Amino acid sequence: MLVEKQYDGVSLWEYLNVVQYCTAVCGHKSCHFLTVHFLSLAERSQSEVCGLLVSFHRSDSEQQTHSVAGVCMNPQVARLSGILGGVQQFFNHKKKMGGIGLIVLQKLGKTMETKDEQFEQCSLNLNKQQTDGGRLFKDVKAYYAAVKAMHESSKRLSQTLRDVYESDWNGVDDLSVIIESEDLLWNDYEEKVSDQLVRTMENYTSQFPEVKERVNKRGRKLVDYDSARHHLEALQNTKKKDDAKIAKAEEEFNKAQSVFEEINNELREELPLLYQSRIGCYVTVFQNISNLRDVFYKEMSVLNHELYNVMKKLETQHSGKAFIIKGLIGRVVSENLEQHRKLCKVWKKIEILFIDHFLPALDAVFGSTENF
Repeated sequence: MLVEKQYDGVSLWEYLNVVQYCTAVCGHKSCHFLTVHFLSLAERSQSEVCGLLVSFHRSDSEQQTHSVAGVCMNPQVARLSGILGGVQQFFNHKKKMGGIGLIVLQKLGKTMETKDEQFEQCSLNLNKQQTDGGRLFKDVKAYYAAVKAMHESSKRLSQTLRDVYESDWNGVDDLSVIIESEDLLWNDYEEKVSDQLVRTMENYTSQFPEVKERVNKRGRKLVDYDSARHHLEALQNTKKKDDAKIAKAEEEFNKAQSVFEEINNELREELPLLYQSRIGCYVTVFQNISNLRDVFYKEMSVLNHELYNVMKKLETQHSGKAFIIKGLIGRVVSENLEQHRKLCKVWKKIEILFIDHFLPALDAVFGSTENF
C-alpha cells in the first residue's frame, strides 16, 4: 500500500503523522510544505495524495493511535519534527480536520479559495504602515532620549560654571539667573517633546496590534466560510443526496458567511481610513517638532547672548591678566598681542621718519635740535 511504502527511510503514514503534528504546532504553511515534500517522494498525483491526506485526518480513533511520540522514534521524522517544532503555536484553533484538508486542497488548486483583491491591498498597506510607524516611533524615542541627555549635560556644565565663578567677579548675580532660566527652558522643551512627539506616536502605533488581530480573525473566518461552502457543495454534488445533511450544511454555511462578511465589510471600511491617517500623523509630528525647536532655539539664543555679556564683563574686570596655559596663549590674548606688534611696527616707522626727515628740517629752521 502507498501508506506502507518507505520513502527516504520514512513511511508515508509517518509523514502524515508529522503533517498533523506540525499543522497543529506550526500552522498550515508547514502542512503545505510537507505535503509537497512527500508528494515528490511518492511520485503520486495530487488528487491521490490529497485524498489520502483528507482520509487520514478523518480516520477513526483506531487509526489515530499512531501518536506523534511513536512517529518521532524514526530519526528522519524526529529531525523533521524538531526543525518545525520550535515555531510558536499560532494556528491551534484550526486543528479541525476539515479546515486543514480544505487548505491543502486550496494550495494544490483542487478547490476554490475566496479572494478579495481590495482587502489584500489594504492588508499590504497595513503591514507597510505598521512598519513605517514603528520605525518613526523608534527614532522619535531616540530623539527624546538625546534631548534628555543633552539637558542633563547642559545642567551639569552650568552648575560647574556656577561653582567655579568666584563671588567677587562681575556678573555673578546675572550668571545665576541665566543658569536657572536655561534649566527651565530645557525642562519645558523636554516635556513638550514627550507630550507632542512621543505620546502622539505612541497613540498612533498602539492601534495596530488590535487591527492586526482583527485581520487575523477575518482570515480564520474566511477559512471557516470556504470550508462550509466546500462541504455544502460536496453534499449537493454527491449521487446519494441526504436532505437533512444538506439542510444542516446550508445552515452552517449561512452562519459562516454572515460572520465572515460582517468582519470583512468592517475592515474594508476601516483599513483605508487608517491608512490615510498616516498623513495626519506625520504632519502633526513634524509640525510640532519644527515649532518646538524654533521656540527653543530662539530663547536659548537670547540666554547665550546674555552669558556672553557676563563673560565680557569678567574679561573687562581682569583685562590686565593674560590667559596662558603651558605656553599656549588664549585666542583673545593672542589677538591683542598681534595688534600690539602691529602698533609697534607702525611706531617704529614713525620714529625712523622723524629722525631721518623731521629732525634735519628742524635743524635748518631753528638751529640745533639736540634739546628735543
